[in-house]
Amino acid sequence: MDKTDKKAIKLGLLANAAFFLLVFLVPRILGLVWNLVLTVGGFVHKGYVDSIYRNAALDERNLIGQHMALFVLILAPVYLAMHLTRKRIEARLSRSNEASQFDKIERILLIFGFATAVPLYLALFGIFTVSLGTAQIAASFNQRLSVLAPAITDAEYKALKARWASMEGKADYDALVSAMDKRGTELGVKLPEVRKP
Repeated sequence: MDKTDKKAIKLGLLANAAFFLLVFLVPRILGLVWNLVLTVGGFVHKGYVDSIYRNAALDERNLIGQHMALFVLILAPVYLAMHLTRKRIEARLSRSNEASQFDKIERILLIFGFATAVPLYLALFGIFTVSLGTAQIAASFNQRLSVLAPAITDAEYKALKARWASMEGKADYDALVSAMDKRGTELGVKLPEVRKP
């Protein structure tokens, strides 16, 4: 067997291995990864939605204002420190005429700024959407309960408020809304539409 035959055999084996990987292995691996993403994503989404309803049960809190203040208290010192560091380095390097060093340090500070800002902005966006959903659900429940209150007993009113306060997630909220709708239908009270987050 000469060298060209050995090379052809090696290339053939390599082509077969590549074909096997592309046709059999890669789709299965991608399928497993996709199923994992869907499973984890489902848990994350359920936790996110349930946190909206759990927070709504706590009632009457200004979550958006609290989180904005927290965001400013965290982010402002970071950017102030970066700005002051940049100014000090700029002043020191301008005296020593090392502009190239300043460019490197400025790039490092810029990368650090993005590395801290992006996760903080994403966290703020998540917190803001939970807070907004919480406010909408609480407003909807309070409006519907106010419309229903004149037609029900004080004990029923307190029972509905207690169910609201003990909510753990969307399933509890849906059951509460269903009970309110049923009671409103029995009493002939037209309740406002349920607002969803």
